[in-house]
Amino acid sequence: MTKLTFVIDKSNIDKKGFAPIKVNITINYKKARRTIEKVKPRYWNNKKHRVDKPKPHEPDNDYKRINEHLDKLQDDAKRFFKYCNENNITINLDLAKDFLAGKITYTKQNNV
Repeated sequence: MTKLTFVIDKSNIDKKGFAPIKVNITINYKKARRTIEKVKPRYWNNKKHRVDKPKPHEPDNDYKRINEHLDKLQDDAKRFFKYCNENNITINLDLAKDFLAGKITYTKQNNV
């Protein structure tokens, strides 16, 4: 079973106060992980796994763009792994890492 989740890594906050948002793909209890965005931890919603909109008096935190990126990645992953299952392509960590690195996409079926 393949599972995709987004987490914020509060242990790696940079000098400007931003923490990396990482995507995890879990396959048989093993994880492929990649950093995809950065956000200030106070804006990360742990329940939704998305960036919250800033309060009116706060500066823009680019939440729309980041959330669209997360949504697209999640949708692409679902389609890609569904395609793999339907075509009896073994889903392993190397395949997941290549997907996260952008080496493989659903639209490039000949690369699978």
